Amino acid sequence: MTRALAAALLLALAVAPGAARAQDGREAFVEGTRALEENRIDDALAHFQRSYAESHNPAALFNVARTELVTGRYLATIHTVERLLTDHPDLAPELRAEAEETRTRARARLARLVLLYDPPAPTVEIDGRAATPEGDPPTVVLDPGPHALRASRPGAAPFRWQGELAPGEVTPLQLGAAEPVEPDDPAWPWIVGGGVVLAVAAVVTLAVVLALDAQLGPRHERVLRP
Repeated sequence: MTRALAAALLLALAVAPGAARAQDGREAFVEGTRALEENRIDDALAHFQRSYAESHNPAALFNVARTELVTGRYLATIHTVERLLTDHPDLAPELRAEAEETRTRARARLARLVLLYDPPAPTVEIDGRAATPEGDPPTVVLDPGPHALRASRPGAAPFRWQGELAPGEVTPLQLGAAEPVEPDDPAWPWIVGGGVVLAVAAVVTLAVVLALDAQLGPRHERVLRP
């Protein structure tokens, strides 16, 4: 950001309507700028967000987007810039150009997981939350960093992936390559085995009873009956 643009932003905050709230917004903006210069990025973001909440001035919202870009929150950056352009259509040309350039930089740094699979489409979770892949092939767009994916389809073992995504990285995932997931409780073989043992024991018992019955039972009319 140029010094001229920074000065213009402060001036815009100074003349924002609503004296008390505008003053609170300007103070928060100055605190955010100071925090940014001292590399207290999270503090700077909080100050700029408060500045916009108090003043509703596009200068503060622009700085929210720029701070999000610095912290690697590229999806949030894009959302903030689009909010800025939608809610403030009368932006000064220089500020609009800076905002659009910020959005372009954020888009270039997003990571992507490309899902390759045969129908039916899977149910996808990213970092434990439901996600909807978009495009062709279906793609999940993410901020860089560590992520975990789980995809499940009827009649197939769940597919799991976990890894670190670099800025701008595109990673294809072939869901058909999923390995069968072992059940958490392996007690079922014992249940099946126990059933087989019980069945065999029942057959043996029945055979013994029949043999004894054949030996002791009154099977002939000449056998004395009690």
